[in-house]
Amino acid sequence: MNPKALAALLAGTAVVVGPAAATATMAYVTSPRSLSAKAQVMVANDDGTNARAVATGIAAVISPDGARVAYQASSARADFSSAVVDLASGASVSLGTACTGPLTWSPDSRWIACQTQSANRRGIVTGNGLGLVSVPASLVGVTSLTVSDYIAPRGNAVDIGVAFSPDSSRIAFTWARYPGPMTAGTLFVAPLSNAAARTRLLPRASGPVWGAPGIAATQSSLARVKLGRSWTRVVHNQVWVVQPDGSGARRITRYRARGLTAGPYAVAWAPSGASLIGGIGGQDQSDVATINIASGAVRVLRRGALSSPVAVSADGLRILVARGIDGPPQSIQVIGVTGVGTRTLVRRAMQPSVTAGWNG
Repeated sequence: MNPKALAALLAGTAVVVGPAAATATMAYVTSPRSLSAKAQVMVANDDGTNARAVATGIAAVISPDGARVAYQASSARADFSSAVVDLASGASVSLGTACTGPLTWSPDSRWIACQTQSANRRGIVTGNGLGLVSVPASLVGVTSLTVSDYIAPRGNAVDIGVAFSPDSSRIAFTWARYPGPMTAGTLFVAPLSNAAARTRLLPRASGPVWGAPGIAATQSSLARVKLGRSWTRVVHNQVWVVQPDGSGARRITRYRARGLTAGPYAVAWAPSGASLIGGIGGQDQSDVATINIASGAVRVLRRGALSSPVAVSADGLRILVARGIDGPPQSIQVIGVTGVGTRTLVRRAMQPSVTAGWNG
């Protein structure tokens, strides 16, 4: 189970509104005031200024170089499709409907990874795979991009959370047989050139975050918890760090979760490598937190606002936060890594993503 939930709202057919500047630092999606309104994909500066609509859609993800935005939209048949828009030319290229999960850019902005899905004739899901898209240097004149099966969906269960290596040559993913228990997945690393040449990293782990110190991931287990007069099983999480070759696996946190709280998860490495930006998740719970690598201490910076951490600034001083992830009012905020200095960048906005150089 990936502790980071993917937010999704229905949107209309993707239509490029017009070219923006050649690059941007942030992308996000507007939060419509009514269900009949279409969400707009926006790009903006670090602080949310100079915002401009570039498409109609959801789940926008800006490329690390700030030149393109990948997003999801619905086709005329109401099937979710994906596309990439080039910010300099305004050219929009379709990825078709193969991607059913979130889109993830490689650090060199040349690849997109996404979850795929298969179903039988009755529409029953038969598996989730991992698709890869090779994105050319220029989208001008390109009419479509192909989503290739890195791992075919049928009979497989690949989690929605993946991470590319810093040099974009490898990918970390969680795999299990389909169907299976939600804590059965194993974290692997494989070269982009050969999914079969994979290295086993960590059992029952998902949500990889790849940085110079190694790969951080959330290991899950099922715990028996008493709620009122009855007992139930809930997922409990702890954060581990492991090297890409499978060595040096060590448990970082020893968080004592209670009730329906699942526990800590990681989103990004701090630039220093001494801590992780992440949160504490659970049923109807999403708190922003930092995790000290040396001590394992989890420091909650914000409680009770259903806020999801997104990224850390290039100078390591600020955290980008999506506030109100369960529904309106939604906004994009910044909070200091010490928990001090919250400010709102964009109101009525959701699903932010930023480039590696974001310093809002």
